[in-house]
Amino acid sequence: MLEEALEANPFWEGYDISRIFFITLADTPPDLTVRERVSRDLTPEKFAFGKDTTSLYIPGSYGRGALSSNFLKKRTGPGGPRGTSVP
Repeated sequence: MLEEALEANPFWEGYDISRIFFITLADTPPDLTVRERVSRDLTPEKFAFGKDTTSLYIPGSYGRGALSSNFLKKRTGPGGPRGTSVP
């Protein structure tokens, strides 16, 4: 699964690879639905859904940024992240 997450990661060129995290998903939520539920600008943090994972780009501290597995869980419902992240 990690190999697939790395291959699907959209944050390669121009991003610090040490600041990219992956969260496993129970189901793949529609990207548009989540983006509609995110009511604030997360810049410079970014996320993108893959088949079984969500890729997160968090240039600062993972625990101090706005974007996290808990943040996405609240906006995706039961099919969202299971809480496992891999830096």
